[in-house]
This record gives sequence, structure tokens and C-alpha cells, in this order.
Amino acid sequence: MQLVIVPVDGCWDMEELLPYISEERKSSIARFRQEIDAKRTLLSECIVRALIISQYGCSNEHIRFERHTHGKPYAASHPDYHYNVSHSGDWVACAVADLPLGVDIEQIRPIELSIAERFFAASETEAILSLREAERLPMFYKIWTLKESFVKAEGTGLTVPLDSFAFTVGGMDDIQMAARNQEYRYRFRMYAPDPEHMLAVCASGCEFPDQPCKLSVSAITEALCGRDVLTLA
Repeated sequence: MQLVIVPVDGCWDMEELLPYISEERKSSIARFRQEIDAKRTLLSECIVRALIISQYGCSNEHIRFERHTHGKPYAASHPDYHYNVSHSGDWVACAVADLPLGVDIEQIRPIELSIAERFFAASETEAILSLREAERLPMFYKIWTLKESFVKAEGTGLTVPLDSFAFTVGGMDDIQMAARNQEYRYRFRMYAPDPEHMLAVCASGCEFPDQPCKLSVSAITEALCGRDVLTLA
């Protein structure tokens, strides 16, 4: 598996990356009211393009994206290339593997923990409320990102109720999932890019990296224009 994170902040102009995406995507990005949202979305696609170029040695013009029935994007030009992207706060994350997978990153912000009672399984809510006050919010985001990563790996949207499967979290790589009347062969891993963000990956048939590979926007740009390939240490 490859797991890449790229910081959204920094002194880079959207004009550096806009030439590498389709006119349709440019129009979509132009509709964002907040520049930071536009930057996250633009960078997300460009990361995938740069990774494909680096792996296959193709040109950017040959990369084409489409969406599955439930909206999950895929590289139609490279149908065996499985990837998933997520962005929140200061980061964009992209995971790549040999089989379908899901990734979710969330900025940890204060919320009403009653959300857990509405969307989580009862055992997950009980696990959160059993913790000390300072530990509850981080655990909420651990479970939330794990659930999102699973749903994205499945690629069926929210047709799977979030309370129909439950996680038991013992550590960042000690995670168990139980689902009603269904067995899954997924494995999970969590990462903390910084103290303000939580990242979870759901995949099968692969080994997780010890840490995500942090890349810069300039490295993405160099790969897109063919001057360099991405080095994932």
C-alpha cells in the first residue's frame, strides 16, 4: 500500500495545478465559495494524477476519471489502479492498493457527542462515554474515521447504516470490526498526521505503512509536468 499526505497550506497558487485537470473539473472547482475548499479538491485530484504518472510512466492527458454507481470515483484509464482520497483541515490524504480501499481524514474539532448516539452502534457510544472527558473527543474521531474509511472501501455510500457495524479500538493498529449478519476481510490502521487530525485506512490483502509519506505541492507539480517522479519513502 501507498499512503500519501500533502499539506494544503503554504504559498502555492491554484494556477499551478489547474492546467492539469479537465475543463469540467475546473468548472466544478470554480463553484466553491471558499478558496481552501477549492484548493483541497484540486489538490486531491492532482495527487492521484501524479501518482498514476509516476507508477505507469504515462502522460497526464491519458488519465481519465469516472464514477461508479454510488459515486465513488475511479481511474477509467487505469481500471486496476485502486485509490481513495480524503481531505480535511490542513491535509489531503491518498491511499493506493491492489484492491479496493477507503481512507478518511478528519480535523479534530469540538462537537456534540450526542452525534455518536444518533449514528454509532451502542457499544461504540458506550466506549466513548466510559472514557475520561479529555479522551472522548479523540475516540469519537477515531471511530468516525474508521467508519468512513469502511464505507468508502465498500463504495456503496450510506446504503450501509453506520450503526450496523461497530469498532473496538485498542490502539492505532489494534482495531476490530463486527457487523450484523455479514463478514468482511478488511483490516484497519489509524494515523495521526498531527495532534489536530485523525486518519484511518480500510483495506484488504496488503500491509500498512508505518507512517504516511508526506509530499509537497511542488513535488506533485513536478510529477504532473513530467520533470520528476514521486519518491515514496
